[in-house]
Amino acid sequence: MKSKRLKQIISMALCAIIISGFGGFKVIKTNASELTNIDLVYSNAYKATMKAQEDNTQKSINDARLAIDELKAILPNSNAIPTWSSLTDKIQHPKLVKIVNSISKAQKDQTQKSINEARDTIEDELPLKWKNSYSSALDVVQQFKINQVVKAIDKAKITKDIEDIDIAWIFITEIKTSNKAPIYNWGKSIEDSFYEALISGVNPTTPPVTKPEPTKPVQNGLSKSEIEKRLPGLGFSYSESDSGPRIRCYIEGNMRVAISNTRLTLGISKNSASTMNKTKQILNMALPTSGNEVYGIISAPFNSQTIERDGKTIEMMSDSAGISIEIFY
Repeated sequence: MKSKRLKQIISMALCAIIISGFGGFKVIKTNASELTNIDLVYSNAYKATMKAQEDNTQKSINDARLAIDELKAILPNSNAIPTWSSLTDKIQHPKLVKIVNSISKAQKDQTQKSINEARDTIEDELPLKWKNSYSSALDVVQQFKINQVVKAIDKAKITKDIEDIDIAWIFITEIKTSNKAPIYNWGKSIEDSFYEALISGVNPTTPPVTKPEPTKPVQNGLSKSEIEKRLPGLGFSYSESDSGPRIRCYIEGNMRVAISNTRLTLGISKNSASTMNKTKQILNMALPTSGNEVYGIISAPFNSQTIERDGKTIEMMSDSAGISIEIFY
């Protein structure tokens, strides 16, 4: 009997300890409305994460991050938070890699086309901490293109040389393909002012200045057919014996130019001042930003090599027979 009574006393004592909160035990009072709100926030975070995975858009990724942050504010120790945050990071990562790779390509190619493509990878909804940084990196490349246009125009105004004028037009028309309105508007404005400067101060012995057709932009240099049209003016003659159904050849002194569906080939059997000058002119027609670089390589002893410039592959070979430059379109 005493034993039964003792058990009752011990039980009552334990209940008193629990109720009083002794030893770290605590009674948490949560009303139904609070539980409903927690369930809703949890559900929203889950749905937003799944939507980001499905849509793969920057907006859905941003929405998922916001929903996870809201869950973290009321349930900081929820196991779902690191899981869903990690999943969101995995969706974001390929987008950032694509942006970085596109910017690297623009920095390497230095063409308006590659700058535009890189701009397109930077979505409007990208968080500012990344958007500002990536945009600034592209602005540096864009400024290079702007400086390139200004230098070409200044040179053409001074020399009044038809080749320098053509190069300036190429750069102007290229920059007008920008997908940013301020850059396009600047290109259009400078095009008009350049044209006015030429027609007002052109040397009478210079061929008539023709303003390029604005609906026919020149990107990444002149096309093979446009270069072919200029070859007779450089002294080249069509060689019927060397031409065929798929290739057209032109010869001038020690130099041969072959044009096919996929490439423009320059063959030089013996260097001379005249030959190298014509080589330089053709290279600058095909490669507006890198023609001088390629000319510098082949002007000195060099090992055969392949490079990528102005959106084209250039193969340069040197042997006992002479020099060969193949530009793949």
